[in-house]
Amino acid sequence: MVFALSPERTGPRLGSSLREILHEQIDEAQRLLAVLAPALKTEAEAIHSARKACKRVRTVVRLLYYALGPVPGRVVGEQVARTARQLSSVRDEQVLGETLAKLRDETDDTELVQAIEVVSRLLLPFAQSSVENMLRQQVLQALRDLRSRVDGLGLVLPLGKAISKGVARLWRRMRQACRRMNMLPSTENFHRARKRIKDCYYTVCLLRPLRPRRFVDLKKNLERLADQLGFEHDLAILAERIRYDPILPASSSAHLLAHVAIRRERLQHAASRQVRSLLRWSPKRLAKVLCRKLRKADEG
Repeated sequence: MVFALSPERTGPRLGSSLREILHEQIDEAQRLLAVLAPALKTEAEAIHSARKACKRVRTVVRLLYYALGPVPGRVVGEQVARTARQLSSVRDEQVLGETLAKLRDETDDTELVQAIEVVSRLLLPFAQSSVENMLRQQVLQALRDLRSRVDGLGLVLPLGKAISKGVARLWRRMRQACRRMNMLPSTENFHRARKRIKDCYYTVCLLRPLRPRRFVDLKKNLERLADQLGFEHDLAILAERIRYDPILPASSSAHLLAHVAIRRERLQHAASRQVRSLLRWSPKRLAKVLCRKLRKADEG
């Protein structure tokens, strides 16, 4: 399923096309969660993909902020966020194993490998939780309610102009979050910046087919930066679990925590450096270039 707004889906069809995209992503999340996974790894992948679909819905809703109006846009956006958060705790637990595996693959340090193996052996049996059936049904019901709400949304015209303003708003929020991340480095600020960067990444994914040659590098830079900050956040979750878990040996915990702190610092430094290239784009300029064809369709 392609998350993209092709040229033939614009013009008079733009409003219905955006609803179709929202329906596709909500239906995808429902499909992934409706079937009981035969294995934990399969379930972890399904949860991850379902949360990504919810994030795409959130981005489209935020992009339509001016087309929906502030109150409906905020209400629907909060409903999407609540739905995704219901799965976040399960995903955070499942990602611990992936994070430890990445750290093990990155190093040749024998002592560090031993510390990772000790922590993995003691931590992962408790961390590999699955989605309980009650939570699964709650999320599925929330997705059904969200789909019904999307069906009833009204969009203000001219839609191309409203989307252009929405792009500028998302980019402005991303720049503010990145500046705050650089000025006041903290786990919370890095995570907030990543969420704003993901919004901009999905926005470029959605609209780039309208300007296919122009935004290849921008899309790659946003994706790379989001991945770096995502790994930094995974390391923060791992460090918190290790720090407060009484069953882990102190020596292994201390060795691994020291390595995680160094790894996080490097990721933060690299992310802060890469952000500078994104900040060169002003919100108005990006919106003007990215949404030119949508605004022309309004005029036509």
